[in-house]
Amino acid sequence: MSSVFVPDSHALTAALDAADGPLLVLDPCGELWTQFWQASRWRCWQAWRLMPGQTPEGDNWDVLRELQGVKAREGVAALSGALFPGEGPASLTHRLMVCILTFAEDTRCCADLPTLAGRLWADDLWAVIARWSRQYRVHPALQAAQTLLTQWGAGEAAQAIRERMAVYHHPHVAETFLAGYGFRLETLRARPGQILFLTPGIRCLEDPALMAVYAFITGALRALSVLHYQPFTLFQPTLTHQGEGHEDRKQGA
Repeated sequence: MSSVFVPDSHALTAALDAADGPLLVLDPCGELWTQFWQASRWRCWQAWRLMPGQTPEGDNWDVLRELQGVKAREGVAALSGALFPGEGPASLTHRLMVCILTFAEDTRCCADLPTLAGRLWADDLWAVIARWSRQYRVHPALQAAQTLLTQWGAGEAAQAIRERMAVYHHPHVAETFLAGYGFRLETLRARPGQILFLTPGIRCLEDPALMAVYAFITGALRALSVLHYQPFTLFQPTLTHQGEGHEDRKQGA
């Protein structure tokens, strides 16, 4: 590899010792995760590990469930922005995804993100919305989506959504977002002393689609935790080319 990740171990250690949570740690290959569990003085922390695209040993985060604890408009905008970070809020892709998430949150038509992703991936978006419209004949979010699909560039936006949903429908990614158990943002108010590690392996680091999933988790956790009034502090490694000096970096939430 032509570059290495330098973990932000000193700043993270200080935050753990100060019991200053919640903390979100980007930890390629899990080095900091291993150090955390080897140190007995941090056992008071509740630790989670999300690792989509790898083994089923990681924890779970039902991200769609988090929309129930915040204002719907703000929650779906944050989630859509995390799914498509390269798209601005005025883009057709973002606005279509907001409509879809608004409908899903309001009707509970899908148990979790993998279920929603499977429906959006399996068929053309027009067909999916038409099918939902037969069951929910007058739903503002579906009507807004139908209007957006008539605009210039709608085909490209719909295809972008379908391609992104194919990743979250894949079993190795879907297992991280299944409904019913795992990490919950609502627990942070009562117990902020929680730390969540994202530990992509080498295969994930070399796969842009899988790294986009980790970027989604990072963006969604940070945005939604703010809406839950208990924001994460983000620790991320510095990407340093070989031969350069190593510097730790901490980015506040």
